[in-house]
Parts: sequence; structure tokens; C-alpha cells
Amino acid sequence: MFAVGACLVMSACMGVRFLKKRVPGIVYVVDCVDTESNAFNYYRYSQSLNMNTFVPGYLIDQTFETAWRDSLTDSFGGHVKFTWFLMTIEGYRHTPQGINAIPGRFLEQFKDRVLSHGDEVAWHYHHADWCWDEQRQAKGWKLIRTFSDSVYCEKTDRRLAFDQMASFVYLNRVYPASFRSGWNWENTDFSNWLDSLIPFDYSNNWPDIDLSVIAYRPSRKNVFRRGSLSRQVVRCVDRPDTTHLRALFERASAGEDVIFAYYGHNYGGTNRKNNALKTGAAAVQHILADLSNRYGVAYRYCTASDAISQYVGSHCPDSFGLTVAKNCDENTVTVAVDTLVFGTPIVCWELYNGSISADFMTPDSGQHRWVYNFTHTNVMAFIVAGISRCGQSFLSEEMTPCR
Repeated sequence: MFAVGACLVMSACMGVRFLKKRVPGIVYVVDCVDTESNAFNYYRYSQSLNMNTFVPGYLIDQTFETAWRDSLTDSFGGHVKFTWFLMTIEGYRHTPQGINAIPGRFLEQFKDRVLSHGDEVAWHYHHADWCWDEQRQAKGWKLIRTFSDSVYCEKTDRRLAFDQMASFVYLNRVYPASFRSGWNWENTDFSNWLDSLIPFDYSNNWPDIDLSVIAYRPSRKNVFRRGSLSRQVVRCVDRPDTTHLRALFERASAGEDVIFAYYGHNYGGTNRKNNALKTGAAAVQHILADLSNRYGVAYRYCTASDAISQYVGSHCPDSFGLTVAKNCDENTVTVAVDTLVFGTPIVCWELYNGSISADFMTPDSGQHRWVYNFTHTNVMAFIVAGISRCGQSFLSEEMTPCR
């Protein structure tokens, strides 16, 4: 009697031999949350944000309950994980809560539990400025569709994005490994800029890309085509239907590892019985368990960066060394990292007027070394930050420039 799935073939030397049973792949499951204000009026310049989903005991807080997490387990005994894509937008700068409204509030309240549950903090950026709306014949916080140094309200489109990234990193001392764009918007110029900053991009819910493409490296000439850029762009759907999931399990049953990523928002009621994040995760768990049994395929809950690292087979060091040195004679700062760095490290600084910005460092002599020359005379403090190709962040201590 032969093992299920084994095949018999004739061999000139041995007569009969067994072929190994095909080993199924793994379905890596990523639950992404675009973490925003529960309501933002895109047609009001300054407003107070609705933060009710952050209130202790309510929607977000409930998802960190250990008993609930442990009730949703994968094939390996691990529990459901969330990747929290914390939203920044230029409009938040003009609210009483300020530019760091969502990341600051979230990390202040949930950072310890993010670490204890193995979740991930990531960046969700809405590329918008206070622009004229032809349809409404009024101004509003509208999606910017350029990334070409075009000037908008007070800054260029590129500077708006870099200032948002700088504020996220500098104010929270967190460098994100994963990114999701607001409104799922990217163009090629934006893609090329992002490719110097963040290794994992979960923005792809684009009709331009075939649904069967799980992850790809984009082209420098067209973000919607395969190419030689460095970051991995991952398919992330907004409505996890059974048809899409079944196709992924079928591919896994044929021996291919796949990623199933889906996103939602921290919207909806704050009542325990009306928690959109919990009910959504529970519904997906039910489908996953059913398909796992049907196809004999294991599924594993992952964060965004863990899933893609396992999918592409990255080999990451447990730790790495970082050195940062100032040269007051030349008014420069130099950073050296003994691991493969993704993109280009950045210098984030705060001016005496409270504004925060950043710039790329430039390659220096020697491997894994970069330098930055300060031309600003009113920098109050700065940090150096970056990310490895495996998604491991490095941030220096806060420093003051040479006087």
C-alpha cells in the first residue's frame, strides 16, 4: 500500500522507485489597519479630530485583549497579528492635535502592547494639500497627483511628503519598514522616491497589476511594471473574498508560498459587539481554517515586514552595529552600519521654530558609510535614521549640530 500522493515511475536501473510527495507552500496572512482619525473633514482647513476609536476600552484597545488574540490561531499555534499603518496628512498639521496626531496618540497608548503581541507599526501617508476643487468650486484637502517638485499651498509635493516622513520618524523615534499610500495612490516619481526609504510597500490594490501578482519589484520608468528597483510591492486587497483566497490556497497546495494581505480601517462603532477590526479578523479566520483543511495547506499570521521577508527568503542578522560621528571642523555627520542598508539613511532635524524636516545622506568613502553636510544654521537638534533590507531600523540618539 502506497502513501497518499506518492507516484510510481519506471527506472532503468532500479525498476521501481518512489517520487517524493510535493510539499505544500505556506499562506502568509497579513492584517493591515489604516489607522486614522475616525472622521476627518476634507473641506475644513482646521478642525478637531475625532479620536474615539483610541479611547481605552474601545475599538483599538479591544484588539489587544490577550484572550481574543489567542482565540484566533494559525496552523502553527501563533495568534493573529496586526500591522498598524499610522496615518499622516498635511491637514493634521492644522488641527489642535497637530501633525503627529495619530502616530503620537497610538504609540503613547499602545506601544507596549504592540511589542508584546508581535504587531508592527508602519506608515500610512495621504499625499494631500489645501487645493482648489473645481467640482465644488472651493478649497479642500485634496489628493495631490504629482511628485515632481510642483508647488502647492506653501511647499512642493516632494517636500510635503518628506516633511511628513521626517515628523513620523523624529517625533516618535520609529522608522517604518512597511508603507501604505493613502487612497492607494502612487505614481512613478513617488515610487522612485519611496524606493530610497522603505523596503516593503503594501499599496498595490491597483487594476493595472494582475491579481495573481503577489509581490514584485517595480520599474524605475513605470511603477505598474516589473523592474529593478529595490522595494517589494505587495498585493493588499480591501475586501477579502473567498474566490481570491481560494486561488491563493490552490497555488500553495501546488508548492508555492503566497501572501494574503488585506486592509481595513479603525472605523465604526466603539461597542464591543460592533468592532469592525475584531469581526473582520474573525470572519477571515473562519475562511482560512476552512480552506486550510480543504487543501491541506498551512497558514501563518505575520506582520507586513515578516511576511515579505519569509516570502522572499531574506536572511537577517540578529543584530548589527551602528556608529554616528560628528565632525565640527567640516560641520558634517557620518554614519556607518555593518549590514546591508535599504535605500539611503536620512537626517531628520527640528528647527528652532518647531518645524521638522529631513534630507538624504550621501555615500561616503568605505562600505556602508554615508555623510551629511549641514547647511542649515537654525537646526536645534537632529537624529540619523535608516532601515536594513530586512526591515530592521536604526536610529541614533538625538544630537545637536556643531555651533
